[in-house]
Amino acid sequence: MAIRGNVLSGARGKIAIDGKTVGFATSVNWREQIDYRPVRVLDELEVVSHEPVGYTVSVTLGTLTLVAENMKTKGWMPKGGASRGERLRNILDLPDLTLTVIDGKTSLPIVVILGLRIATQNITLDAGNISGTNVECVAREVADATEL
Repeated sequence: MAIRGNVLSGARGKIAIDGKTVGFATSVNWREQIDYRPVRVLDELEVVSHEPVGYTVSVTLGTLTLVAENMKTKGWMPKGGASRGERLRNILDLPDLTLTVIDGKTSLPIVVILGLRIATQNITLDAGNISGTNVECVAREVADATEL
């Protein structure tokens, strides 16, 4: 089993949203979760089986915070709006996004996350430090390199 040259590292990975590279990305974390519920019946102490009832995908991105460029200016997160009604329309009209993690060495996708929506953007500015943005997302599905 050849490992050398096949290990993914942060220096080798790139992130793109809808085909646009996320510049100055510092981290990405994706999670697939299948929710199971126990099936219990009368006159049995043990669980009979566990049945799937849900599927969830979540993503967390870390980026450096750039002046005058953020998730809203890129169109990935809705702008506020002049009124509550306009803000609501901006949120409802935002399209689903596609996030791709790319192997920078081969330019091949490592994982593709479909139906991505940015739920939270958290910007931190500390004295004596570089500002960072932490972004939490929800998504519909994820496909890794073996499924593409």
